[in-house]
Amino acid sequence: MLNDPCSASVEPGIFGTVEGYTAKFNSSYLAGTAGSTAGYILWSPNYTPKAPVLGGVVNMVGALTATSATTYVNTVAAPSYTGALFGATGVFSAADPASGFVSGTTCDDARTLAACMSMMYTGKLLDVQGEIAFIENYPNQGMGESATPSVDQLFSNASRVERLGTGKYEVKFRLDENSHVFADEDTGPIHIGNPGSTSTTLPTYTRAITPSWIGFAWRGFDITSAPALRFSFSKALEWRPTDASGLTQVEPINLGGSSLAATQGWLDRNIPEWWNRSVDTATAVGSRLAGLALSGYVARQRSIRN
Repeated sequence: MLNDPCSASVEPGIFGTVEGYTAKFNSSYLAGTAGSTAGYILWSPNYTPKAPVLGGVVNMVGALTATSATTYVNTVAAPSYTGALFGATGVFSAADPASGFVSGTTCDDARTLAACMSMMYTGKLLDVQGEIAFIENYPNQGMGESATPSVDQLFSNASRVERLGTGKYEVKFRLDENSHVFADEDTGPIHIGNPGSTSTTLPTYTRAITPSWIGFAWRGFDITSAPALRFSFSKALEWRPTDASGLTQVEPINLGGSSLAATQGWLDRNIPEWWNRSVDTATAVGSRLAGLALSGYVARQRSIRN
């Protein structure tokens, strides 16, 4: 599931225990406006906050701009994290694919098992030009509460850059030792609007969870029709029900140790580029074969521990 969260079915137990139910959530958005040559979208999948509101927390940010050097100031009057990427200025209509479920009455809290984000250009073939930067685990310190990075800054921190094509691009979230922490819908990595300039009671910042980001940045595009960019999000969660839901709590199961380090270590050694790729038939088949080999490796490691 870590190797192909965009397509794989949900498998619990990556952290060595099963403490809740598992589910997978997907969402997709079209973005882009004519004349916007640069932009970015970043996502922090370790969190699953509720839908964005001013003064609240958010784990998905984005911007469109005519120049890749532009930065944005995050204030209550002009909250950059609710910019015009998917809707009108001041309305950020995109949200984590699981935000509606986690903020409902059934789910008490949740933790992320795997996450994947994809990007595909859907505009005119004659307009295909520009660069794409794959953003992997971008640190939250680079985001800040008062300003967002520019597209050029994200390119300088990208692990991979390539020319825009007509295929689909994927980037996957790399879990860490703090990803096992359960969190509710009132936690997140970034506040909408500068917290120092609003009297709104701000939600809790759960620092126990590492607030890192994945996503894409682009520049040099020639978008003459809008929208022209398709973004899709997939996220697998392990969640625990509320008492009011009427669901039985899952009896914790210990699987004999976490397989997270072993799994990601195997991927790093055998598929160094596993967390980002340009998708085509060959890479899709290769991913499935790698997944089968990885499943066998993890099973052997668990049998040795037990």
